[in-house]
Amino acid sequence: MYENIQKQVRAQDEDHIIFFEPVQFDKSVDQTGFTEVPGGDAYQNRSALSFHYYKPPNGNEIDHFDSRRKDT
Repeated sequence: MYENIQKQVRAQDEDHIIFFEPVQFDKSVDQTGFTEVPGGDAYQNRSALSFHYYKPPNGNEIDHFDSRRKDT
């Protein structure tokens, strides 16, 4: 989904930062669902991983935030 969205946005504007969010209620703390920046490495400096923490169901907050730091 985000690959399609970023293509449409980038076709109009190459410069603005796009915020991408993982699934919020996945019980797996270690996964966001992203294996790369939507659009690829060329857009790393114009992409942001946005996430939220909910207690519950996101589990241990220390593990959750440590995992998101590794993702970024």
